[in-house]
Formats: sequence, C-alpha cells, structure tokens
Amino acid sequence: MIHELRQEVGDEAFFAGLQMYFAEYGGGTASDAQFQAVMEEASGQSLEAFFEKWLLEGGLK
Repeated sequence: MIHELRQEVGDEAFFAGLQMYFAEYGGGTASDAQFQAVMEEASGQSLEAFFEKWLLEGGLK
C-alpha cells in the first residue's frame, strides 16, 4: 500500500508527507485517518478513494 501511495502522490509529496507525519507523530501513535490527513495536506489532493480502496476494500483485487 505504501508503494502505491507513493506512486499516487509522487515522490516529492510522499516524502514531504512522511516528514510531516514523523514530526507530528514520531514516537507515538496515529490513526489511519490522521495518516491520511497528513498525506492529503502534503499532496494537496483528496486521498479518500485511495485509502478507502486499501483500508476498507482490501486493496488490489
């Protein structure tokens, strides 16, 4: 799922999102929704369909 997310948002947004995520939640815990929100902020796009596909529908079928 992580590789597919990187492909979806591109390298720049993906790595910026990871930096933001670890700056905010590093050493702690975060929900799926919090990770999604960080990646949406970094990429500037809605990732609702992407996360729904992977988290609610089981990814690739």
